[in-house]
Amino acid sequence: MDLANLSAKNTTYHDSWLDKPVFSWWQALTVEKLLIVIILVLTIFTRFYELGARTMSHDEINHVVPAYNFGNYVYDPVTHGPFQFHALAFSYFMFGDSDFSARIPAAIFGIAIVAFAIFAWRRYLGRLGGLIVGLLFMISETQLISSKKRIPCLSPVFSMVSYTVAI
Repeated sequence: MDLANLSAKNTTYHDSWLDKPVFSWWQALTVEKLLIVIILVLTIFTRFYELGARTMSHDEINHVVPAYNFGNYVYDPVTHGPFQFHALAFSYFMFGDSDFSARIPAAIFGIAIVAFAIFAWRRYLGRLGGLIVGLLFMISETQLISSKKRIPCLSPVFSMVSYTVAI
């Protein structure tokens, strides 16, 4: 038996259940689309749930205070770059100044990591593999904490994009 044919048969067999419609009256909603929606909705919920409940850490304060006084902003190489200050200042402008609004950019990028994992890695892992990776990134404690703290929020996004491009 040819290994390529066996692999193609297994891929077809495992992926076929993802194409089944969830409801007979709504053929466009397949199991795969429903799973993607569930993963993304749960990701949004977990990233924003009690986002402002914890006190700020030292690293967060080093970015929050200069972003609050954005008119006097001067780039300092010790910090993680100007984009985070701009994102924080925009978040303060849109939602007011609070612990919650200071962490909104990090939460948004945490959601983007999960969405990126689902859609970009399916090229290498298949549709089911992309869903599993998205689920694992959603429940990852490290990803959850970095999405809830205003620590360098772009680092995980750039890391994941670089890994995907490198593959």
